[in-house]
Amino acid sequence: MAAAHGSVIILAEAGVLAGKRYSFHKDPLAFSQQDDRFTGAIYGGREVVQDGNIITCGICPQVSADQGWPDCTAEFTQAFITTLARKK
Repeated sequence: MAAAHGSVIILAEAGVLAGKRYSFHKDPLAFSQQDDRFTGAIYGGREVVQDGNIITCGICPQVSADQGWPDCTAEFTQAFITTLARKK
């Protein structure tokens, strides 16, 4: 399972991030940005984070260009491919 940028919220809403490390463009459990959908999940930063079969990235190519953050597309894609290849 892989999700980048805003789609990480879908994983949080489904409850699959509870007890797992994940990536998002900001810490949704920070005091000023409290988002209860992420309760029980472990924020791992903005770049690619893999916890078991869950791969997340808080940066999409558009945000990378807009914010000057690193583009993690290649790393994110490779992590997904590697995980799928292990499933054979």
